[in-house]
Amino acid sequence: MTPVLVLLGLLVGLLAGTAALVATRVRRLHRLHQRLDAARAALDDALARRAAAALGAATAVGADPPVPGPVDRSAVAPLTVSAAGVDPAAVTAPVAPADRSAAAPPCGP
Repeated sequence: MTPVLVLLGLLVGLLAGTAALVATRVRRLHRLHQRLDAARAALDDALARRAAAALGAATAVGADPPVPGPVDRSAVAPLTVSAAGVDPAAVTAPVAPADRSAAAPPCGP
């Protein structure tokens, strides 16, 4: 055989091996993509079921259902900050530690 035919045979073999490797990886990625799509759909269904259950529970106890839209923050008191960084009127006095002598004794023998 001539060296040209040998090189041509090696080149064809190399291309066939590369094509088989690429085809195997493409199939594997396709299966992974299908599983990912199925998992996302299952999570979306579970979220919809949980939202429906939460809405049903909220209406069963008499709570108002949530209304989509912007939240009215006018009822929230604004934070007051002085030049030093904190409004002294907003700071409470430190709380004294609790008297632990009157606490119940530990359980057990």
